[in-house]
Amino acid sequence: MIFTVLLIRSSLYTMSILDKVWNSKIVCLFTYKQNKQPDNSVFILIHRNSYILSVLPEVFNYFQIPESKIPYLTLSIDGKEIDWSIPTDILHNIYAYGNHLDLTIEISKLPSTSLISSSSSFSELNSLLEKFWHNKLKESCYILNNSSNIVMSMSIKQSTEFWNSVINYDYKTFETYFKKLTNSLLNIPCKVYIVNELKLYEMKQLNLSGLNFNNSKLSIIFDKLSIPENFNIYCHGIQLPIDSPIWEVYLLLKHFDTFIHLVIKP
Repeated sequence: MIFTVLLIRSSLYTMSILDKVWNSKIVCLFTYKQNKQPDNSVFILIHRNSYILSVLPEVFNYFQIPESKIPYLTLSIDGKEIDWSIPTDILHNIYAYGNHLDLTIEISKLPSTSLISSSSSFSELNSLLEKFWHNKLKESCYILNNSSNIVMSMSIKQSTEFWNSVINYDYKTFETYFKKLTNSLLNIPCKVYIVNELKLYEMKQLNLSGLNFNNSKLSIIFDKLSIPENFNIYCHGIQLPIDSPIWEVYLLLKHFDTFIHLVIKP
């Protein structure tokens, strides 16, 4: 998926970009490692703009793993356990070799130390992801408006519809609710992942404030973090020009938790 971030001139153009952001998929190779048995693998397409755990039912079904084993699950890449709370898009930008993401699944004897250890069914896992996402939404709302009251005042029905728009990749409904969060647009909720040649990364959360809506560029992130000039910035699988208008990048390329997640690497 290749497109250039341009000025937001029409709702038609905006919807075209959002459609690409929400419907773009990447290839993930899941390899199931078991003691005394040969490895088994499967390729699965997964939405970039999602939690990697969103495909767990499909993966467990293929490998015939009971959902009761969710608390014992370990997901790793190159022997390093991954952070499932990072959007799949970012995992791909950090770890992918070529076009696909290579993940290893293992079922341990002891429960995982991550949050998913409290989920022993897919319905419980979905509830956990929803709660986690909702907390991130409140955090983002607070950054955007200096208050999280907009999210806190949503009815259960509204919150559920907002979450359902995420898991169903319904960007039109998502945008309807997102616009409720952007009355003020005071700051930009941003997470930056600085990656080295060994695919090790450092995450920095930047609450970008005091930005001129028309003139502020992505280059401000390089200035704030003293990023070397030979590094590039990526989002949703594309390299972004550092002179891209930062507000437009946020409004068009924000992720499903309403943060903008950016990977910076050589």
